[in-house]
Amino acid sequence: SKCSKNCEGGIRFREVQCFDLRDQRALRPFHCQAVSTRPPSEKPCNAQLCLDWYTSSWGQCSEVCGGGEQQRIVTCPEDDRCHRDLQPRNIQSCNSQPCAQWLTGLWEECSASCGGGVQHRLIKCVDTKAETQEMVEPSQCDLQLKPNNTQRCNLHNCESTPSATLCHR
Repeated sequence: SKCSKNCEGGIRFREVQCFDLRDQRALRPFHCQAVSTRPPSEKPCNAQLCLDWYTSSWGQCSEVCGGGEQQRIVTCPEDDRCHRDLQPRNIQSCNSQPCAQWLTGLWEECSASCGGGVQHRLIKCVDTKAETQEMVEPSQCDLQLKPNNTQRCNLHNCESTPSATLCHR
């Protein structure tokens, strides 16, 4: 058979039968014991030491967010001289964090028509890869890029209506 290991000692197996060459048929083992010793049915193989697997560095991730995969080269320096069961993975998942960004609503009406008021708007962190742009934890979005949710408005002075001046002569 093929060797059970490709390095650091495996075993090869074979079938051994007592066979009558004249009649071309198998016999029971005791018929052959008088003539010769039974040949071995197994023998050691591939006793050489295993080599270490070569791995390149990981390649670029296929996605910047939302989950992708990256690949690397994994190879044995000499064919069949590395331990097959210890072969490192050549693909791994990467960038599994949500594709999150800030989504802004429209500004509400100003709280004052003059003299300085305040406007509010809704700000939420959403996963842009999800079909429904579902909300995610604000920590998933870049807090330094978070837009303001309030702003000052109508800063101009309020004009007072001049009182009517009556002139009497």
